[in-house]
Amino acid sequence: AGSVTASFAGGLTAGVMLSQYDSDTAGDDWDHVGLGVGYSMDAISLHANWGQYDNETGGDVSGYGLAAAYDLGGGASVHLGYGNSDPATGPDTDTWSFGLAMSF
Repeated sequence: AGSVTASFAGGLTAGVMLSQYDSDTAGDDWDHVGLGVGYSMDAISLHANWGQYDNETGGDVSGYGLAAAYDLGGGASVHLGYGNSDPATGPDTDTWSFGLAMSF
């Protein structure tokens, strides 16, 4: 497994991750790749990611996510997220999240 991340001028970040799992159980090996980008400016942060699992038995899954946050100041921020998962078998799954984060 390995990953590389980079930060660029203007608040842009990017990363890539590769991993592999070799199971002792026949047919249960998989490979994973993930990509992500982020952008922050003042109180706003935006993020996007994509990933895919390839299973040797065909249980592949891919998906992506989007997230946004707004810093309210004083250690509080509002977060909104969306995710989509697309398995090789079965329907796509959409998830949403909304919340308030506070650190003291």
